[in-house]
Amino acid sequence: MMSHTFPKRQWRNFCPANFEPADWDSLFPLLQELLERPIHSLQEFEQWILDGNELLSILREAEAIRYIRAACHTDNKQYEQELLHFASHIKPKVKPLWHQLHQKFLKEWQRYPLPKERYGLLFRSIHTQMSLFSEKNIPLEVEVAKLCQEYQKICGQMTIQWEGKELTLSQAATYLHHPDREVREKVWLLIQQRRYQDHKTLKEIFTKLYELRQQIAKNSGQPDYLHYSFLKRERFDYTPKDCRSFHSAVEKCVVPLVKELEKRRQKYLGLSELRPWDLKVDPLGRPPLKPFETVEELIQGCREIFRRLDPDFYLQFSEMAALGLLDLENRKNKAPGGFQYPLEESRYPFIFMNAVGLHRDVETLLHESGHAFHYFACCDDPILSYRHAPIEFAEVASMAMELLASFHWDVFYPQREDQIRAQRENLENILFFFPWCATIDAFQHEIYSSQKRFEELEKTWLATWDRFLGTVNWQGLEKYKAQVWQRQPHLFEFPFYYIEYGLAQLGALQLYLKAKENPKEALKLYKQALRLGGKKSLAKLYQAAHIELIFDEKKMAPIVDAVMEEIEKLEKEL
Repeated sequence: MMSHTFPKRQWRNFCPANFEPADWDSLFPLLQELLERPIHSLQEFEQWILDGNELLSILREAEAIRYIRAACHTDNKQYEQELLHFASHIKPKVKPLWHQLHQKFLKEWQRYPLPKERYGLLFRSIHTQMSLFSEKNIPLEVEVAKLCQEYQKICGQMTIQWEGKELTLSQAATYLHHPDREVREKVWLLIQQRRYQDHKTLKEIFTKLYELRQQIAKNSGQPDYLHYSFLKRERFDYTPKDCRSFHSAVEKCVVPLVKELEKRRQKYLGLSELRPWDLKVDPLGRPPLKPFETVEELIQGCREIFRRLDPDFYLQFSEMAALGLLDLENRKNKAPGGFQYPLEESRYPFIFMNAVGLHRDVETLLHESGHAFHYFACCDDPILSYRHAPIEFAEVASMAMELLASFHWDVFYPQREDQIRAQRENLENILFFFPWCATIDAFQHEIYSSQKRFEELEKTWLATWDRFLGTVNWQGLEKYKAQVWQRQPHLFEFPFYYIEYGLAQLGALQLYLKAKENPKEALKLYKQALRLGGKKSLAKLYQAAHIELIFDEKKMAPIVDAVMEEIEKLEKEL
């Protein structure tokens, strides 16, 4: 079990070297100094901004370390208490003072307007945050943080018994690739039964989160949490209407392709109908792909892929591994999922995931490494927000890395047949992802824009599911189907953070198609866009990579059709 001691690099000019951000007596004087500091020139205003960003970076790293430790060890009371202390006793005190700092920023901007080319996006961001701030929301956000931690804890404790062993749900899911249909069905049912044990508790948590978030939106002067989220996430380049256009485009362009792929799967498996436990197994009856046995093999394989792709990627990933910034193995009492979390003062990324030996683990590590490389590319900027692109492009960095790396999967699969199979499965899963993405986003649009729809939560979920998701027969399993939404952490922890994946996947596919023609040029475009971080708008970041932000059927269709053609081409090689 990892101890999670984090590397420390200090970029401090304003804050003392021994400053401890979780100690309010040490923190408050620094905030007070920033609030009271007189500013007499453009240069002094700029230095004040840099000092504030230094302090903010230290605070963000302190929170990140506590979040990471609690996610890695959900059973550790000390880590849980440290996270809750920061969320309950430090952040609530900081927020109103930071709001005052934002007020001072806007006031000083009137006196000493900074160059818009450099500071225009920062001004827009602070102005937006100011418009949403309400002191009434501070205690509500504390409650949200506590409920999210409770969700993680419950999920991290879920296990089943199989053949005399206790398995986490991630470990149990490996059996859904088993060629024996009876084994798959038994394990699938055990997983659903275990999830169902907590479904009422999880619904209660979500209900509380929903009510808190709607109140947060109301306190901020917004009609509902949907509109609040668009402002909070600074979605200036598209609207809820564009999201609905995306949903419709997926329904028309992708859902028919997915249904065709499901029919082929059914035919290959020789089944009269597909059931939920038939979706992961190889349709030709081959055993699951086994890219690695140990986490160290996973690390070494990805390291070799990065060596082939780019020397910077190789050195950065090697440094992360050497510094213990990778927690990859699945274990009991570890939160589900995977993420990259930056340490903002040290300027290092941390990768968290739950590897169990499947090909999907390779994709996940490549994905999170794409986020890490994105952070390395722009982490030297002293303005914290400029180290992070809008999520709609940040996910291009991760998803494109999966696809660019797929040309080198022979590292994990010496047999050409296995490499082709992995590439085909990857592209097929991308097509399958679009309807799921649309389902999660459309579901949230429904429940957050109508109280009545929330009261009929499962009914709304099932109606949205039936709109987008395939031909699988759930007869007799309806109670499980009605609760599938609970396994998606974003709905609990990061509401409305999901459409970004779909938009970014379309962007990543555009880079992938470029790479098939000219891999060096595609990588060049990828890296030049990554270096911009958050210094440019979303639209300009897409332009820098020579790709388009797509919502409509007309532009989506040729991309997903090209993916389908590639799937069929690879299928012929098998």
